[in-house]
Amino acid sequence: MNLKCLRATGFCVGLAIPLLPQTPAAPLPAQILTAKKVFVAYAGNDAQDYLTGDQDRPYRDFYAALKAWGRYDLVGAPSDADLLFEIRLTIHPAQFFGGGGLSANDVQLRLAIRDPKTRTPLWTLTEHVRSGSRKAERNVYFGQALAKLVSDVQLLTAQPAAPAGASK
Repeated sequence: MNLKCLRATGFCVGLAIPLLPQTPAAPLPAQILTAKKVFVAYAGNDAQDYLTGDQDRPYRDFYAALKAWGRYDLVGAPSDADLLFEIRLTIHPAQFFGGGGLSANDVQLRLAIRDPKTRTPLWTLTEHVRSGSRKAERNVYFGQALAKLVSDVQLLTAQPAAPAGASK
């Protein structure tokens, strides 16, 4: 295909894109937008030796960050909550890639948001924790991932609710 023909094709595609039907935004579960009370559950830490501190550090740090934010009343039992937040730190071991290269461990901070009565998953957020060779570095990267995760929750809950009857 010559350059002139390629440019003409690109021009035509560019004109046609606005004519394509737009996919409407999918609504968030209303519960996420209206919740006032949250129970924070600790779903585990697969990367226990990855950070300094004890095994439940991801839970404690996340709980403290939510408390500092102040949007939710943090309750002591799932039955008292509008939402259940399950926090977990996972680690996926390094894998070999072509050419003999070795990737770093993939450490993830995951937040599952569930309905506390049915345990139905409503939303999941994941932040990757950058790898570091020393625990001091990894602690910093964990703190950054935790702050980003809380920011993700803030952005998620700041979205406007879908108007009633908007799902077509």
